[in-house]
Amino acid sequence: AHPAQAEEVEETVRVHCTTTKGEIDIDVHPEWAPLGAKRYLDLVRMEHFNNIGLGRVNGDIVQFGEDWQDRDTPSVVIRHQNIQDDPKPPDQRANKNMLKRGQLSYAGGGPNTRSASIFFVVKPNMWLGREPWEVPFAEVVGDGMERVVDQFYGG
Repeated sequence: AHPAQAEEVEETVRVHCTTTKGEIDIDVHPEWAPLGAKRYLDLVRMEHFNNIGLGRVNGDIVQFGEDWQDRDTPSVVIRHQNIQDDPKPPDQRANKNMLKRGQLSYAGGGPNTRSASIFFVVKPNMWLGREPWEVPFAEVVGDGMERVVDQFYGG
C-alpha cells in the first residue's frame, strides 16, 4: 500500500493496495474521521498491513489489521496504543448510523479502543456503525469491492 507522504492530511488520500485476490484503491477521508484516517495512514506508512492476513471474513465484513504474528515492524509500537473515537460524520448520522457498503471502519472493544483492527463493510446492516468507534474513515473506489473484496468470502 502506498499513500501520499504528508504528515497531517486534510484532503482525501488514495491508497493503492495489492492483495492475494487483486489490487484495490481506497480513498481515505480525513474529513469523515480525522483521527481514524491519520492512524490508518500512519500504519500504511509503517508497512503494518504488508503480509498480514484477514482476521474475520463473513457475509457482512472483511476484517484485517490484527497482528497475530510476532513481527518486528515500527507499527508494533502504535499498534498497541488506542486512539479516541471520532464523532460520527453527518452522512453516517443521516443514515441512522449505518455504515455503507465499501466503507472502512475500525473494530473495537469499547469506546476509544481503536488501534489497528479494521474492516471493510461488505453487506450493510442495522448493527454495523452503531458503536461509537464504528466511524467510516475510508471507502473502496472503483470496482474494488466486486472484483477483490467480495472474493475473500465464498459463502
